[in-house]
Amino acid sequence: MLFPLTFPIPTIPNWSVDGIILHAKFESAKPLDQSHLERTKAIMKSQADHAFRLKDYKLASKAYGVEGQGINESSW
Repeated sequence: MLFPLTFPIPTIPNWSVDGIILHAKFESAKPLDQSHLERTKAIMKSQADHAFRLKDYKLASKAYGVEGQGINESSW
């Protein structure tokens, strides 16, 4: 048993530190549903478009995903 005061989660067969880590790695390796990805992309694009119209360029760049891709004001 992992901890004496915890209850095992039924979907995790090996209730130990290693078992939980393996379960988390397995779950994160599963591909996401394509429709979920498309919906998320559409929402982010809509938020970015709205921020751009409001001239909130920092928020728009975050929503478009420009930040984190190595693109910033100094590269313009």
